[in-house]
Amino acid sequence: MLDIGLITRVLEKANTLTEAREFLGLIKASWGTPALDPGFRAEGLGMVLCRDGKKDVVIPDVAAFNASLEMLKGERDRWAVYNVTYDGLFSWTAVETFFRLNSRQAQYLFSSDRYDGTATAAAVADRIREVLQDGFPAYCNDEDEED
Repeated sequence: MLDIGLITRVLEKANTLTEAREFLGLIKASWGTPALDPGFRAEGLGMVLCRDGKKDVVIPDVAAFNASLEMLKGERDRWAVYNVTYDGLFSWTAVETFFRLNSRQAQYLFSSDRYDGTATAAAVADRIREVLQDGFPAYCNDEDEED
């Protein structure tokens, strides 16, 4: 079940952590920037930088995030991605567990593949508001069927 209070706080935080939002991009900012906020971190949300497929740098705050960006500028040949962690879980599984969503619901809200064209902050916010008002599309509530 979608935690309305939590998702509202995410939208608020995504609008305040400009440095992270600009780098992470819209979709990851929706669930990534709260991982840099002390309040969400106190609830167990975290962020790691994975380089060459290994979770090797814990990102505890915006200052560390910005420092990691500087570090990566000199490592352009390495594969790197930021991911959310929660309760020993990683990436989409962490997002699903933290927000109390099934995988289809999480993808519907936060995956750029689920938006026509370029997903904008307004599009994600509108979709979240739509879900809060009308619920998820039926296919999002059935984990057994293929998309």
